[in-house]
Amino acid sequence: VEVEPIPGTFVGRANRESVVGASATSPARSLRPGQAVTLSIRLAIKAGWHVNSSRPTLPYLIPTRVELAPQTGGTPPFETVDVAYPPGEMVSLQFAKQDLSVYEGEVAIRATVRPRPDLAAGDRVIRPRVTYQACSNRACLAPETQEFAIPVRVEGEPVEVAALPPPAPQTRGTERPGGL
Repeated sequence: VEVEPIPGTFVGRANRESVVGASATSPARSLRPGQAVTLSIRLAIKAGWHVNSSRPTLPYLIPTRVELAPQTGGTPPFETVDVAYPPGEMVSLQFAKQDLSVYEGEVAIRATVRPRPDLAAGDRVIRPRVTYQACSNRACLAPETQEFAIPVRVEGEPVEVAALPPPAPQTRGTERPGGL
């Protein structure tokens, strides 16, 4: 069972022209400390526009990224387990000599997070963010970041959590063949 989508709130200045809508959903249930939950971050991209995929073809293009918002002070209450990006669509645009990997239309990115195993019970907020740059065939807008406030209840006995392996060195993100 999923809750109603939660709209994103812009971090910093939003562009004058709104071409990407963003929302997030998560299962409507409580979590035990250490229990993983998968969030769905959805982008609705206006016709005639695209955002770069998580693995843009050219090094100067800004990739779409999902991450947890930075925590001010103390240990973050949640940690990222995995982010699964759909594969981009290869498109030909006027300004580039090679095809570009982009997202168009509706896109879902899945982020798996979990509360720290030692997190005390209580009402918490998971704060994922998505950063993207919207472009048309002629121009790109400034990159935007939208943040979501997803309420969740942490309660019960901790789930035993195997230590996460150190992250593999990645410079361009993770794409999963076949999407989500």
